[in-house]
Amino acid sequence: MIPASGFYEWEKRGTERLPFHIHRKDGEMMAFAGLYSFYTRPESGETATSFTVVTTPTNKFMERLHDRIPLIFGSIDDELWPVWLDPRTKFDQVEQHVKSREWPDMAMHRVSIDVNATGKTQYVNDPRLIEPVPDHADL
Repeated sequence: MIPASGFYEWEKRGTERLPFHIHRKDGEMMAFAGLYSFYTRPESGETATSFTVVTTPTNKFMERLHDRIPLIFGSIDDELWPVWLDPRTKFDQVEQHVKSREWPDMAMHRVSIDVNATGKTQYVNDPRLIEPVPDHADL
């Protein structure tokens, strides 16, 4: 499980790519389904860790932004929790849960294009990166 307060996705409008922040309506943390592995780097012999976020086909909430979405755990009574966390779970049991799921407790809003400023450390962990901006703003 990968804890997160939200994530970004971009909408294409003509030649522009406009960022949106996707998050829970109640502001609580969420968790993405993830996989991790350890491997040995051939050039150094060092052990490294790799992880990935499991994605599913899009849902109605996200279809305007992307054709794939993170597999997000719902509330603690979500049927996915015990399936995902039990190491005895077989792949075919997991596979039936890795499908498009609706997100009734999620919200999104447009954010500043500053989230696109990769490599500029002044924007790392800046709370302004999740503040809403008017959707019609020329940012």
